[in-house]
Amino acid sequence: SCLIELLGDLGCGVKAQVFKEGPNEFYERSKLLVGSGDAKLSSFMRFVFIILFPDLSYHLKTKMFDDEDLDYFVHFIQKRIDMRNNEHVRRNDFIDLLMDSVKENGIEEVDKFVICNSFVLFFVGSDTSSGALALICNYLAVHPNVQDKLLEELRDTQDLDYNTLTSLKYMTCVIMEATRLMNFNFFTRRCTKEYTIPELKLTIPLGTDVAITCGKLMQEEELYPNNPLKFDPERHADNASMTSANFLPFGVGPRSCIGMRLANIVIRTALAHLVLN
Repeated sequence: SCLIELLGDLGCGVKAQVFKEGPNEFYERSKLLVGSGDAKLSSFMRFVFIILFPDLSYHLKTKMFDDEDLDYFVHFIQKRIDMRNNEHVRRNDFIDLLMDSVKENGIEEVDKFVICNSFVLFFVGSDTSSGALALICNYLAVHPNVQDKLLEELRDTQDLDYNTLTSLKYMTCVIMEATRLMNFNFFTRRCTKEYTIPELKLTIPLGTDVAITCGKLMQEEELYPNNPLKFDPERHADNASMTSANFLPFGVGPRSCIGMRLANIVIRTALAHLVLN
């Protein structure tokens, strides 16, 4: 709910007001979109099919979302774009920044570009960030000593502004360790030439999509020595950087998660208020 409220404001230009009582169409549609509502079995099967057979899905023009739900958000964002163009309203959110960018770079089909990127921000950001926050809270509940230390660090701060939140070293360690130890992320890369893995005597043909399981890699003792399956935020104390080559929840390299910084500050803000209160 918290993430839908925030990303609705940033990505869709609306105050969703999901915590108010009464019916809320935006909230209900959002839950269906990110899979946290009463999603249809057909929608789930379609999602799995697209993940397992991307090329076939492309040629079959398989849609990830139901037309009704998708059209709702497309029209919703379109109304916000029209309002800003016609009434010269500005909120300095993601929609405004995108509109500025397309005008500066001469991109055609402005509305389509803004709608697609706003939709991606909302869809990708809500479920991933809330899942990471839930994992962190679970580890804090199981390890009260870690929670106490994090609380002490937060109490020593004066203002929870952007600069303060991003400079909290122990919070960084806690977030990194929780998302390292219990991570379901994977990313795919397409093989650009035939390659044989000597240890497995396995040849990967040209054009094959290879899925790399980040969670398994981050549990390897070679990368994280001293019992990699133990929850230990202190292991990151000497290298508390989310851009470390060994830290992969957001991917790595030029194709890493485009929303990493936004997710980072969202998680930190929510976590700080949860622990302090």
